[in-house]
Amino acid sequence: MAQPTAIVPDKGIRPGYNETGTIIAKSILVKKVAGTDDDSVAVAGDGENVFGATMQAIGLLARGDVQVDGQAIVTAGAAVAAGAEVTANSAGRAITAVSGDYICGLASTAAAADGDAIEVELVGPASGRIKA
Repeated sequence: MAQPTAIVPDKGIRPGYNETGTIIAKSILVKKVAGTDDDSVAVAGDGENVFGATMQAIGLLARGDVQVDGQAIVTAGAAVAAGAEVTANSAGRAITAVSGDYICGLASTAAAADGDAIEVELVGPASGRIKA
C-alpha cells in the first residue's frame, strides 16, 4: 500500500486542547467537548459528530493540531472500502457509517483491517450529516 497523503487546505487546521486524562493518539477522530467554549477536544465515540482528525498525538493538558478540512490521514477501526462514507467507532477510528451515524467524510483509500492508515476526505468541522 502506498504511503497515505494528507492534503490540508488553507484554514484547514484548528487547535485542540486535551484535558481528557489520557493522551489522544495521532490520526484519531475527535469531537468538541460539550459545554466548553474553548478548543477542548476528546476522542469521538460511536457514530458521533466529528470535529476533525489529530495531526499528531496530543498529550494531557496540551494543545495540538486538528485537521478539520481536506484529506486527512486517519486510523481505520475495521476494513473500509475506498469511497465509503465513514464515521468514528468508540476508539475514534474510522469505520463504515451505518444508519443513524454522523458521516465525517469519505474514504479516499481502502483499509484491509483495524489499525491501517487511510485517507479520508473530511466534510468539515461538525458539519457531518446523519446517514439515512
